[in-house]
Amino acid sequence: MKNKCLLKLLVGCLLVLGIVLLHQPNAKAGVWPKGKGKGYIQLGGTSKSWSGRFQGDYSNTIRRELWRNVRETNISIYGEYGISDRLTLIANIPYIMLHSSEDSNILMAADNPFDTALPAGKLNGLGNVSVALQYPILQKGMVVTAQGKITTATASFDSTSGLRTGYDAWGLGLSGMAGTAFKRSYLTFELGGEVRSNKYSPNIITNFEYGFTPNNSTYIIGTLSGVYSFSSGTYNNSTSEQTATYLDNQGYLSYGIKIYQKIGNHFSVNVMAASGRAVVNQGTQPSGIYGGIAYEW
Repeated sequence: MKNKCLLKLLVGCLLVLGIVLLHQPNAKAGVWPKGKGKGYIQLGGTSKSWSGRFQGDYSNTIRRELWRNVRETNISIYGEYGISDRLTLIANIPYIMLHSSEDSNILMAADNPFDTALPAGKLNGLGNVSVALQYPILQKGMVVTAQGKITTATASFDSTSGLRTGYDAWGLGLSGMAGTAFKRSYLTFELGGEVRSNKYSPNIITNFEYGFTPNNSTYIIGTLSGVYSFSSGTYNNSTSEQTATYLDNQGYLSYGIKIYQKIGNHFSVNVMAASGRAVVNQGTQPSGIYGGIAYEW
């Protein structure tokens, strides 16, 4: 038992030290309970940049250029642990690194509503840490699971540069998930809602996954995810309006393909390419590539 605990600790340290380009929570769908004492930990991250933002609402979205380009690198630790055979604890700890470019863009007045550019800057810190509990309410053929999630107000904000590592609010999310498995594939769907404090708009959240395996160790997974904002938030974004970092009333529809590869009995890696549509109140970042490495016991 002692050697097993030491092995888990060593693996965790190696994950923290060894990976830079990784992200995205759970490589495969998390509808099924982990089982008592079983767990999954993944280190992941991604880097993206943008030079403009989509602002407005779904009926009237305008692209605005920014005075400075913004780059964000996100490194996160995601984990699942089976408290019992049915109850699963889930946590995600993101660490965000942001900086805005020294060189400012040359903009026409119609492209940017702000008269002067904010100073270039850097900001590193925690994003919005989340903790969730998941419990299956049906496990006959199709699995139906309920999840409750709390998101903490652990983000940082630099008013001088306008950079922000997350939302300035606590959040509460409730969702229902359904999944079914076939001989060489699985299908899952999630529908839920999220409310935040500090006058942020509530959201509707949807996720869909279809995964296929040719050999039980490699999965090719198609994903479709969406966040629909009611656009009713009145939070003061302050100077973050000029950097498009974690604004109120955000929404999007994203789609992608993910490859999950199991390595031995405990390790796995995954890579995902994604793009988006119907983006509002976010940066104009292009399609991105994400990845992760995980240990499971």
